[in-house]
Amino acid sequence: MEYVGAILGALAFGAPVVENIGKLAQGSRHVIDLADRVIGIFRRRVPQAQQSAAIAAQMTSLVALPPEKQSQFIDRIIENELADKPPEEKAAAKEFVALTIAKIQATFTRPEDPTGQTVPQRFNPLKAVNLAITFPTRLSRFKVGDRPPGAEDYILVEQLAIGGFGEVWKARHEEMQYTFFVFKFCLDPESQQAIFANELETIEIVQSKLKNNPHIVKLISCKLKCDAPWLLYEHIPGGTLLELAASWPAEISARTAIAIEQMKILISIPATPTRKSSTPVQLLQDSARSVTPTASAPRYIWYAPRSWSGRQHRLAARFGKSLGKSYFLSLTIGS
Repeated sequence: MEYVGAILGALAFGAPVVENIGKLAQGSRHVIDLADRVIGIFRRRVPQAQQSAAIAAQMTSLVALPPEKQSQFIDRIIENELADKPPEEKAAAKEFVALTIAKIQATFTRPEDPTGQTVPQRFNPLKAVNLAITFPTRLSRFKVGDRPPGAEDYILVEQLAIGGFGEVWKARHEEMQYTFFVFKFCLDPESQQAIFANELETIEIVQSKLKNNPHIVKLISCKLKCDAPWLLYEHIPGGTLLELAASWPAEISARTAIAIEQMKILISIPATPTRKSSTPVQLLQDSARSVTPTASAPRYIWYAPRSWSGRQHRLAARFGKSLGKSYFLSLTIGS
């Protein structure tokens, strides 16, 4: 399995495995650098004419492995690729590969393939920005079966996302079998106040003003004063915007049309735009430009009614700016 071997080789390149994994939480540049190294090693091991088909086939075969065989398979390759490494590095590498396999499946999951066992038509795994989406940016603090601190009547059943900020888990109440929730954990101390507390306040304001808007995921509960602060949301299946966008057509005109339709759903939230003559297209285009280095256009695609307080205005504007960033990314990821 050249692909897993390439991942292990890239993790061990130039520094201990644990150190290289730790760098991934410092920003997307490090994740893309890792993807570049993986692709470079893979290209050296596989004939050029076979590379695209081989990496796609190997990624899907990893996802299809039953958990027990997956663990045994990773162990065998680690013994071949990292035979001289200490046990703690082998353990870290094994967890990283296992998390990568789970993230590959999450990335490939879409309406046409809810199992996530086939590669989306437009997903090019030999492009670093695409491959980077399938890598975790840190190792997990939690595992399946754990109970969140301060919410011990919930059980974590599936990891949905992991990054430098923290982890996102699908969970169920111990008395319920078929109703699921989402725990968003903030494990970065520097982000807990600057980002997490602000997110809680923003969501509270938006929910209180807009009431049961069907386009906003509902916040159910929270706990910020513990060693792993969390927000509890309702669970909405279907993946993320970036995972969806990775399967869109490569042509920028086609991607623009799809992105605008997706974002119009959010634009439909009643609010006062920052431009007098703003159409949804103008708002989205302005926001896409606003996250580029040469931006001079308005920064927000959504703003609060004048009756809201100054802080509510600022939080709403921050919420609007995030929509613009999402739009910009939806055009670039996978294109």
